[in-house]
Amino acid sequence: MMSNPNLFIIGAQKAGTTSLSDILSRHKDISVPPEKELNHFDKPNWKDNTEKYLQRYSSRSNFKYRLDATPGYLIKRNNTNPASNIHEFCKNDPKFFCLLRHPVRRAVAAFYHHFRMGRINTNDKIRDFSCSPMLIVETGFYTQHLGEYINLFGHENVKMLIFEHYVLESEQYHSSIFEWLGLEKLELAKKSEKVNTNAGIKLIYSGDCIQVRDPETQLSELRQSNPYFKNMRLIPPPTVDQKDIDYLNTVYCDEIKKIKKFHPMASDWEDEINLKTFFCKK
Repeated sequence: MMSNPNLFIIGAQKAGTTSLSDILSRHKDISVPPEKELNHFDKPNWKDNTEKYLQRYSSRSNFKYRLDATPGYLIKRNNTNPASNIHEFCKNDPKFFCLLRHPVRRAVAAFYHHFRMGRINTNDKIRDFSCSPMLIVETGFYTQHLGEYINLFGHENVKMLIFEHYVLESEQYHSSIFEWLGLEKLELAKKSEKVNTNAGIKLIYSGDCIQVRDPETQLSELRQSNPYFKNMRLIPPPTVDQKDIDYLNTVYCDEIKKIKKFHPMASDWEDEINLKTFFCKK
């Protein structure tokens, strides 16, 4: 009988989930399906597709973990609740990773991600997407979303990682990750040969806004070199101005205070960001 997945990366989108998934996939005791994001438990009809879902995993029975890395599971969508669906399905005490990135920077990264996917137009503004199905803004209310997982599975089974520390101290983080999973430390001298299909568009601060660097050349090259960009239209990309940043600062003001209490390593997140400090590493 096929074992159910018991390890999840639930988010947040645009916070390093692809990198973490790649690291976990290299461990001999972790089974990873061919696709990173299976998006099984965020669909209303998830029960109807369970057999097909489990077939994505190796039939070998000697894996300690089977990983589902779907960052969309962090938040309720499509009139369904991924956390409660996983709780109903997985009776094997699953563990969860969630990477948290400063919500203002994450929202901007998500905005350009959706442009890359052909969903954002030239004149669109982040401040106009507060109730969008793309959940650009809603995803950043981490404490609300994580609270559901902690209530269902226990704090001891939910490991939160701060993106800004993860990218700077990855080796230290990886050691703690495998220790938490009860696995041998993974030697990471060899880099993954996988193509990062989730590579982001390069942005710059131009003096009055955040915009895509050398857009005509960059977007054309991305379309040609990376199949993940096939839906991106070769149109002038949108910009992010100070009004957008001010809007996000206001929206996330209370959330940033909550997350700093929730996770001590988020204590160096700025309470407010402006265009000049957007690219500062925190």
